[in-house]
Amino acid sequence: MRIRLISWYLLLLFMIVAGLKPDPARAADAGQGIYVINAVTANNNILSSIKSNSNIDGIVLQVAWNAIEPSENVFNWSSIDAVLKSAASAKKHVSLIVMPGYETPTWVYSDGAQQLQFVWDIASWGPKLCSVQTIPVPWDPVFLAKWQNLIGALGARYSSNPTIASVKVTGVSSKTGETLLPTDVNQALSSGSISCKSYNDLADWQNVGYTRLKVESAWNDIMQMFAQAFPDTRLEAMMVPGGFPAIDDNGNIFPGHLNQDMEAATDIIATGASEYPSQFALQNDGWSATWTWAVEDGYAGQIMTGVQENHPQGTQAAQAIQTALAAGMSYLELYPTDAAASATQAELAVAHQSLQ
Repeated sequence: MRIRLISWYLLLLFMIVAGLKPDPARAADAGQGIYVINAVTANNNILSSIKSNSNIDGIVLQVAWNAIEPSENVFNWSSIDAVLKSAASAKKHVSLIVMPGYETPTWVYSDGAQQLQFVWDIASWGPKLCSVQTIPVPWDPVFLAKWQNLIGALGARYSSNPTIASVKVTGVSSKTGETLLPTDVNQALSSGSISCKSYNDLADWQNVGYTRLKVESAWNDIMQMFAQAFPDTRLEAMMVPGGFPAIDDNGNIFPGHLNQDMEAATDIIATGASEYPSQFALQNDGWSATWTWAVEDGYAGQIMTGVQENHPQGTQAAQAIQTALAAGMSYLELYPTDAAASATQAELAVAHQSLQ
């Protein structure tokens, strides 16, 4: 009788422990569905319209590296913790983005990380148009060591948190969480009374030793960091057509479309899909009512694929949802206005049901 009681106790203990362990299937299922970007208020609560919408599965949370690690190894997790608490209370999931790029802490450069400067070329958001911004060189060993330390700390704190459905793979970044580097060449920029020219980004990349092989290797190293820190969490790479300077494996500039190299992005996607087939997800942020990326469409059904609106679609939001579903996407990221619009709800309900 005593042996039987011990056996039942051990079985119960195993079930309890198993219930606390991260479940890859949970993360995969949670990563599917409808997510909303820019859905967090200034006091780290989720918008009420999103909380109450049963067709919304979660939100996308972006935090800046310089906000969560203002000094080396001094972490401020308060904003992430608050959003996760708000999401959990509403039974929503979170897709987490930690943003390096121009939001890399200055102490990283003080410690010796190689940097590249570029001129901000967007007037509608972000830093002031024509301001000079700094990003780390992606393959620099100092940057990679500091970034790995941050990702490791992030994983130690959040990898088993059931509210987190996915984490974006960032590091080869500049303006957003997308895998995207500056590629302007003396581009004229203007808005209102502000005008300037960009730097020659291709020449600047050449000067710091850029090659396609170096940046692809850096991305591979960073992907491995995320996989080690979040072994049971969906890892989503936000990729774009091009996005890399038109510089080849030997460091030579070539005549790429809009100064961009199309090969590096497809190489990285192929690596992620082949080496991390059950964990890697591909996302593009240019989705509209009439467009999804053909390269990504080709991976639908092989790996998890998702899209984010390039801007609020308004009256075209329902059509955009149909377009994404027809392309085989596993998750959709909408702006709050489209997610809350009454005209969108019927299509949201269809998408929510089909993506479960």
